[in-house]
Amino acid sequence: MNVAGPFNTGPAVGSGGSATINIDTPVLIGTIIAVGLQINLADPVYGTGSLDLTIATKGLYPAPLPQSILTLTAASADGWFNPRPPIHALTGGAIANQYDVGIPIYDQVNLLVENADPDDTVDVWFLME
Repeated sequence: MNVAGPFNTGPAVGSGGSATINIDTPVLIGTIIAVGLQINLADPVYGTGSLDLTIATKGLYPAPLPQSILTLTAASADGWFNPRPPIHALTGGAIANQYDVGIPIYDQVNLLVENADPDDTVDVWFLME
C-alpha cells in the first residue's frame, strides 16, 4: 500500500459560513482504500466550526466518467474514512447491503470545500493499493 498526499486545499475564500476553495490533485492511479482528513478551522471559536467537503474524480481521459469518493456535511473532526462502492447485479442495480473494497481510479481528484469560514483548509491523504 502507498499513501498519496497530503494534498492541502489552500485557504477558503469568501465570507463566514460561505467561503469556498476548489483544487485538483495530480493523476492518481490505483484503488483508494481509505481517505484521511485533517480539518484546519481558522477560527473554531467564533467561526461556524465546520465545513462541507466533496471529494470526487474529475472524469478526465482516460477515465470516462467522474465518480464520487466521499461527501461530508458540517465536518469538523479529523479522521480516516473508508468509502465503499456498492456491488451491482448483472442488471445494473445496486445489491442492498453489498459493498466492494476500495474505489479504482486513474484520474485527477477534485477537493471541494464549501460553507466554510475564510482561511479554513483541509489536508487530504489517500491510502492507495
